[in-house]
Amino acid sequence: MTIKTAPYKVAKEFVQQLVCFAREQGMPVDTVLSRAGIELGALEGQPAYVSGPILERYLAAMLKMVPDPLPGLYASRWRVATFFGLVGFLAQTSSTLGVMLNTLVQVEPLVGDTGKTRIHHVPGEIVVSWHCQFTNPDVLSHASDFILSTFVGCITSAARPGVSVVRSVHLQHAAPEQAELLQRYIDVFGCPVYFGESENRIVLPNDVFDLPLPGADPQLHEMLENHARKLMEERTKASRFVDLVRSRLHQQLQAGAASREALAAEFGMSGRTLHRKLQDDGTSYREILDELRLQRARKLLVESDLSIQQVGELSGFDEGQSFTRWFRQLTGNSPSEFRHRC
Repeated sequence: MTIKTAPYKVAKEFVQQLVCFAREQGMPVDTVLSRAGIELGALEGQPAYVSGPILERYLAAMLKMVPDPLPGLYASRWRVATFFGLVGFLAQTSSTLGVMLNTLVQVEPLVGDTGKTRIHHVPGEIVVSWHCQFTNPDVLSHASDFILSTFVGCITSAARPGVSVVRSVHLQHAAPEQAELLQRYIDVFGCPVYFGESENRIVLPNDVFDLPLPGADPQLHEMLENHARKLMEERTKASRFVDLVRSRLHQQLQAGAASREALAAEFGMSGRTLHRKLQDDGTSYREILDELRLQRARKLLVESDLSIQQVGELSGFDEGQSFTRWFRQLTGNSPSEFRHRC
């Protein structure tokens, strides 16, 4: 098995909405953020991104405090526009279901690239699939519940009462053991739900693409689309510097000599200036370093027979215990557990 090592990220606005959601549920947000290693102040300022692993740590910490056993299904009752900002409003103002789905795929980068939505047609059906880069199995399961139930909520809200729109929902994670929890899935999705599938997907009949949406507003939708395009262009430019930093730091790690000051010197700036520029783009030297180390560690754990101690050393750690503690904090699993799962 080959581990995908591409970096992934999520928009700050989405993380801010998750924080608001947690506060409204009466959860100790400061504790959750502290466990995830997130500074609330870092979520303020200009729109940018938070690294995917940081979000995953936040969700892992939050899940331990949520009393509902199916938090993904519960959170999907939140208004789409609230959680997804501009992307949500684009969905609400679309003229037809087909326009909504295609628009969501086009502007999905505004939310981030932690998840990827695809639409493809098969005879008589439309398949909407969602692939996620999370590695923590609990986070991945509940995130899949949230995204697919949100999609289904958007789709069914466009249908006339009594009209069946969604044929089936397929989830990668296992079915819950309790009968009452299994019934909740059926109640939320309103259609047959299958577990242990090869991918997370929703199956629709072909003719629903032309289904009109109740909130259609062509003029507002066009304005929002233009704004979305400009935002994506701006964020693409901002991310180029981060990608360059990531590439140079990767080279340093390969050579066994990663240093923030040395990295800053390569760009002709001080360490403080490098920190500020990365912060403006929604990340930090530490986040990128952790991201690259984690990519290397995962790859070695799965594709080699090296001991945990050796993997830790090649990932930049002198002590095996420090490596194990760091790996568990970022993924929710020990290196041995991760290797066993893969």
